[in-house]
Amino acid sequence: MKQSIYILCVLCLFMLSSVLSGQVTQLQVQEISRFAHVSNDMADTRLPVIRYPYVYLPNSYGFQVCEWDSTAGSFAEIANFGVEGAAKEMVAWGNYLFIAVFQKDAYSSTQPDFGMLHKVDISNPSQPVLVGSIAAGANNTSFGNLRILNDVLISYEQIDSTLRSMLLIDPHTLEITHRYPAYYRYDVIQDAYLITRLSNVSSFRLFSVDSDQGLVPVAEISLPYPANTFPDFIAIDDSTLATQCGSGINIWRTSELFQWQLLSTISFQTYGRAAICNGYLVCGVAEENGQYLSQAFQIYDITDPSLPSLICQSPYPPGLGSTPVVRMMRAYNAYLFHPDMTYGCLCLKVTDTGQLEFVAKCYRYSLYTSGGRRYGNYALQPMQYSGIVVFDISDPANPHYAFSLFEGSTTQIDLLGDLLYVLIWQKDGIFERIYNISDLQNPVLVHELPFNATVALYFNHNELDCFYHVDETNFWIDKYAVIGDETELVFRFPISQSFVSKAFANDRFYASVRNAIGAYDLYTYSGFADNSPQQPTIVSGLVPFPGYIYGVGDYLYLYNISPFPTLSTFYHEQSSFQVDTGHPVFDFLTYVCIGRENGISLYNTNGFPSGYLTAEHFLPQFSRAIHIDWDADYFYLFSGDNIAIYSYQYTGVDDDLAPPAVPTVNCYPNPFTDALKLDFSLDVPAEVRLEIYNIKGQLVKRLTPAANTGGKYHSTWTAIDESGSSVPNGVYIVKLSVNGILTGSKKVTLVK
Repeated sequence: MKQSIYILCVLCLFMLSSVLSGQVTQLQVQEISRFAHVSNDMADTRLPVIRYPYVYLPNSYGFQVCEWDSTAGSFAEIANFGVEGAAKEMVAWGNYLFIAVFQKDAYSSTQPDFGMLHKVDISNPSQPVLVGSIAAGANNTSFGNLRILNDVLISYEQIDSTLRSMLLIDPHTLEITHRYPAYYRYDVIQDAYLITRLSNVSSFRLFSVDSDQGLVPVAEISLPYPANTFPDFIAIDDSTLATQCGSGINIWRTSELFQWQLLSTISFQTYGRAAICNGYLVCGVAEENGQYLSQAFQIYDITDPSLPSLICQSPYPPGLGSTPVVRMMRAYNAYLFHPDMTYGCLCLKVTDTGQLEFVAKCYRYSLYTSGGRRYGNYALQPMQYSGIVVFDISDPANPHYAFSLFEGSTTQIDLLGDLLYVLIWQKDGIFERIYNISDLQNPVLVHELPFNATVALYFNHNELDCFYHVDETNFWIDKYAVIGDETELVFRFPISQSFVSKAFANDRFYASVRNAIGAYDLYTYSGFADNSPQQPTIVSGLVPFPGYIYGVGDYLYLYNISPFPTLSTFYHEQSSFQVDTGHPVFDFLTYVCIGRENGISLYNTNGFPSGYLTAEHFLPQFSRAIHIDWDADYFYLFSGDNIAIYSYQYTGVDDDLAPPAVPTVNCYPNPFTDALKLDFSLDVPAEVRLEIYNIKGQLVKRLTPAANTGGKYHSTWTAIDESGSSVPNGVYIVKLSVNGILTGSKKVTLVK
């Protein structure tokens, strides 16, 4: 099964330029592949388009294409297609899909408003091709309620949450040919007429649609619905349809356009839009079950529309771990498709006797539970109820499923070298665990804790082969070294208070603590990496409500979750700056990044940023980004419902990572090919540490500088690591510490 497509065109080719201290960086990015297997877009109203044997599933980044075997009841992912924004809905016309999208992150001033209509050629289902787009306009304008009638594309125009107009669009050219400001509520009936209604008017109007003339009046009818309501219209056959409003369903004979005949009424409080499937009328009913709603179905035999007969009253058929609530359904022969917030899209079947059966999930897995991680040639993705799903990404253009770990459980993960942290939900409880995954298919348990809100395991990503156990019940922090499959306690450090939030950054351990007046103090602990922990320094009034902090490279992110557009802070003792609030956060190359609703804002940390910063670039990813990993050639973006692999080229000129300090380290030539020379000066004797780190903050090489007369020191790095192996091309960080204090750092580039 082909599980990804090679995207021939460049998703985004952009230049990130920054004139900070006279320095410039450039980044070029191209999407190589994308794979999903799930849809976690939190929308249960996006109906699929079915062109058997292919099913097109709209989601938060565009759509996924599945090949459907109705005999086996199975769906196989064959393609994923991204557009700028989340797909609100789709409609098919010949070999084309039209996709209405809209996405806006209210907290970002750098992310544009997306109100677009895209036209995609699906003549080859495994390789959809974008062939045209139009923008809805400014002021949060978007398209929706897409219909095709007489080779005319119909859409409403919506500004924020207010419907404004009906648009007639030429599907060949995407030109808006007609605009009707009053007729923004409408539907298509009998595949021949548009039915609509003006605000505050009791009658409904029927129009035919002509590409040149636009709406052509046909008839005016009266239906028993109050003004300013608009029912759903459900086709039964060429001369019979149902109308559905909250209080029930009316069935009409519509052979006389001017005078519809009411045949029967089904009176109950419906939930979601009914559908005709395999000749039966299927109605969804949400029944209250304690504090939750559970799904039930009522299925009617409408062979005689004037006497509908209830033949099945059934709960949601078994086949899932939980019962979804069905808001919308789309029928294809005997099959019912419905979107769902947890499972993406599900397929049911109405049998010839009117009974309901569960068929399959259209997406292979349930929703992602947290950001995945790259481990060598594999991508590890936590899934709800499916443990950790492992994808082989050795060929980035053709990633594919490899195997699964901890199947049947729900997990969240973190990764440090060969150590895998797993928060795992199982039938016998919730646990935090550390595994050695040097043999990935056979993880070895190294450490385990029952989950407790006041006890937690943490990685400092600058320290390989160790982890921290923060115990706020007994008020201590333990550091453990992992040797093979065994652990050894390195130190136990007492603490005197509970933490609201905690994180490692810049080789320091930070914690936010609620003080007596209800504000939050920032506690900064140093010396953990050197196994000589110190009592904290305390800064008051820095951390906003409710005290959440996250480590991002050398910065601490102070997260402001105010419901209004506001600012959050990237904090460093020597250099801090504020940005538009967003979450989650991560680092890539010399950038700190914020995951937006459908992309990433990138902020360049070259130079000495301070004050308020706007993002240097917004990279659309079409879904919320929740983690980034990278190597020398690719970066791997784990989002809310897909994994994307990008190739990148980065050109960076050396730049100080900290404000000038004495002593500082000089590095030359830069870029370098074989050997990097390093020198610095000392006024007085001192303990010196000179180290090389990669851009992920991992120690590569510890150098021992040779003394020279006159207070000058020299050293050379020949691009080898601690094991004596050559390191790959890329950006590295040289750090100089004097008497345990970081006094200077430089970014250098190795180009062989």
